[in-house]
Amino acid sequence: MNGVFSPDQDNHKEDTVMWTVIYIAPNRATAEKYGEHLEQEGIFVQLRAVSRKETPQGMVEIQVPQSEAEEAHEILTSIMNKI
Repeated sequence: MNGVFSPDQDNHKEDTVMWTVIYIAPNRATAEKYGEHLEQEGIFVQLRAVSRKETPQGMVEIQVPQSEAEEAHEILTSIMNKI
């Protein structure tokens, strides 16, 4: 995923953007799947593990810029209703 990044990456956008959690996925695979859909709609996405030690089964926050949170939530709800 091009726009989805981990907070550990050196990315200056993280310093200037206010992030909002729009969903907590049950695992990384689900978070990445939803993140890819949001990205295809032009939403910039950040994934962040809920626990300190990330595991493939651990919960992952899907975060988007605060200014896009409402639109992203609507897109995500639409995606979830189709699945």
